[in-house]
Amino acid sequence: MPTLLADLGILGFGFLYPSWQTIVAITRDDAPGQVRWLKYWGLFGLLCAAFRLVVWLTGGWLPLLSHAFLAFVVAMVVPHCAASDPIFTIVALCIVPALVTHYPWLCRYLPKKNV
Repeated sequence: MPTLLADLGILGFGFLYPSWQTIVAITRDDAPGQVRWLKYWGLFGLLCAAFRLVVWLTGGWLPLLSHAFLAFVVAMVVPHCAASDPIFTIVALCIVPALVTHYPWLCRYLPKKNV
């Protein structure tokens, strides 16, 4: 039952509320809001991938894993915590150098934008 409640919290705090706030930021042309929610969605995708990897590596048995995931999501969503900004900065410092070194290879395989 506690894991079900954590999963419902992840659904509400991880998907529904951020989706609504993203739509509001886009429709109001709120540039800081758009940047905040873009950072959130990038981190949320990485967090989901890491969560699935940990579940796979541990065979699905790790106590309170869903609760830890929920805690990270809530920390990224709540404006007073604003955990998305420092975490995004740390992740960007790790990922951007790898992307820069592989930029020509990525450009060959990514679809071109028609303007």
